[in-house]
Amino acid sequence: MADANTSTSPLEQLHDVIVVEQVSAWPPAPIWYMALILTLGLLTALFIYLKKQRQYKKAKKEAVNLANSLMSNKGNLDITHLNELQHILKRLAKHYYGAQTAALSGKSWAKFVNSSCNTQCESSAFNLLYQAKLSDEQISDLKSLLLSAIKKMNISKSHINLTKGSF
Repeated sequence: MADANTSTSPLEQLHDVIVVEQVSAWPPAPIWYMALILTLGLLTALFIYLKKQRQYKKAKKEAVNLANSLMSNKGNLDITHLNELQHILKRLAKHYYGAQTAALSGKSWAKFVNSSCNTQCESSAFNLLYQAKLSDEQISDLKSLLLSAIKKMNISKSHINLTKGSF
């Protein structure tokens, strides 16, 4: 009976729980340093890429703004305004496609505008710019053609490399 009185409960046989000290998060593991360096490198590369793209597209944006301001300031269009639009288009072509493309005229220039500006025009459309007097309909058609060509010029580098010197 003495054994029955001296027997202890299983809970009394348990030892005290020892609390483990908190593991510090600092310094981080080396993999986190590599992840940070990789992330910073990717962000830097993205920033440089976006900055170059913005700089590359700056000439077209300026040409579109110049054409829009030319059209908004002029209430009555005449042949000189159309020649200014043609000059803006030629400058844009020279900037992206080179001087040979900007020197095109006639059918070859119309072919360039058709293919690189996604604008449908007749091969003789630009010859109207050299006439002394144009009807209001011809002026309106040429204005919309030139504005559309300036706004829609394909400036993707792959397209430019494929079409340089082919006209």
